Amino acid sequence: MAGKYLSLLVHFTWSTAGREPWLETEMRNDLYSYIGGIMNNKNAKLLSAGGMFDHIHLYASMPSTIRKLWLPNCTSRFVNEK
Repeated sequence: MAGKYLSLLVHFTWSTAGREPWLETEMRNDLYSYIGGIMNNKNAKLLSAGGMFDHIHLYASMPSTIRKLWLPNCTSRFVNEK
């Protein structure tokens, strides 16, 4: 009997409030590491991350058990604390 397989690949994009250029290069690298850690804790995988001073892009493999998107709150908190 064949098993079930679900591949959920998602492209996320976030921008800063008012597209203000808040995300310096060093901060973006720290932010990508932080997001990657959160995703690992939720059984997701950050496959690629990139962006500019006013926005970021993430490409991720999400588990089929995901219930809600928790990243925006976590990333806002991270940026505000920096």
